[in-house]
Amino acid sequence: RVVVLGDDMGLGKTFSAIGAIVVREFLAARRGEDLAALSTVVVAPTEAVLSQWRDSLQQSGFGEGEVLVYTGDFSPRALRAPALRGRSPYPRLVLLHKWKLQADQRAVFSHLKADPP
Repeated sequence: RVVVLGDDMGLGKTFSAIGAIVVREFLAARRGEDLAALSTVVVAPTEAVLSQWRDSLQQSGFGEGEVLVYTGDFSPRALRAPALRGRSPYPRLVLLHKWKLQADQRAVFSHLKADPP
């Protein structure tokens, strides 16, 4: 299930979305679902929006260790960096920039070549 918020700037879309994330987690907990496996992904269009999300999450009480900012760095040092929720291998929330997502998609599928018509 997906929710998309479209509105003028400055009317609280980020905090509304954070509220929806928290409500989703609350409902999952009420149903007895494992919250450790329930992550949310936020794809930001610009670096400024990604920073705004990080700041808004911190203001909303999300701990720094609950939010993973995906950079594509899979070095051993980077993989140890985020202190995720308890012993869970999953973060509560993943933030990434849309250009990083697009670059990784291209890299994954770059070996495929279209057959000529």
